[in-house]
Amino acid sequence: MNDKNPFKFLDSYTKEDRDIYFGREKETEELYSKIRKSRLTLLYGLSGTGKTSLVQCGLANKFSDSDWFELYVRRSDNIMKSIRTAIDDHSETLIHPKTELSEALKIFYLDYFRPVYLLFDQFEELFISGSKEEQETFMSFIAEILMREDLNVKIILVMREEYFTHLDKFEDKIPDIFNSRMRLERMSNDTLMHVVENISKKGGISIDNKTVVLQQIIDNIANENQQVELPYLQVYLDKLNNLVEKSKDKALDINTVNKLGKLEDVLGDFLEEQVSEIEKDIKDKEMVWGILKMLITSEGTKQPVSLNDLISEYEKIKK
Repeated sequence: MNDKNPFKFLDSYTKEDRDIYFGREKETEELYSKIRKSRLTLLYGLSGTGKTSLVQCGLANKFSDSDWFELYVRRSDNIMKSIRTAIDDHSETLIHPKTELSEALKIFYLDYFRPVYLLFDQFEELFISGSKEEQETFMSFIAEILMREDLNVKIILVMREEYFTHLDKFEDKIPDIFNSRMRLERMSNDTLMHVVENISKKGGISIDNKTVVLQQIIDNIANENQQVELPYLQVYLDKLNNLVEKSKDKALDINTVNKLGKLEDVLGDFLEEQVSEIEKDIKDKEMVWGILKMLITSEGTKQPVSLNDLISEYEKIKK
């Protein structure tokens, strides 16, 4: 969030955003309760439901600094290497490269004497891109961590729900793998209206005819099932804020909402803007679109793509 725009733009909420994080109070309490009772917790839900924000902002702000040290891990090319990189990047002790990963984690813990939370975000990437050997190695590592009483380490696996059943085959290594789990539901439209109202208030934006304006915002961005995708809401509110900033009284009214229009128009304009920016460097619009198409699935959700695959696609289009 910048000084002028109270709305987050396509970013997850972090611990510093606690004053503008609304709508997940109940879910935060539920996750906090589960985390306190278990050393391994699974958080899953549909893409775009705000799982990362719930952990990095909602959950993180439930702890004092002395009770929370987050090691944030994304798989990248190999999840085991990424864990080691996260440890090395934050460790105060120089750890020998050949030190076993579990021992490196113990050294890291002793550096701070604070509970360590290993947060694996977008954990489904292990099943999308990881080999069977990598998956087995990781699960063996998790099993070892859970058995060791000398490690004050807790593990949170955050993943899209369509990959949740991939964990079944690891119950032999981790019998309690499903004991502590939580499904994050979509926010209801009433809750989303509450969120927009409160963030606007924090940003000093007044809303004229509040009920009508908030309902129109929801109507403009809801899909055929009357559901709202949070990333789309972020883009929409960012564009809406730009219009509000141009108004004399910094007020949000029905005329401003109607001027912005429906979601498909806003997303179309946004995508064209992004492509134009990238095109300044690549100088080939067709190539930009070709690369962007690799980053989404047929269902319209994001998918991880390795740098090598992107380069390969780039070379194909270039020819």
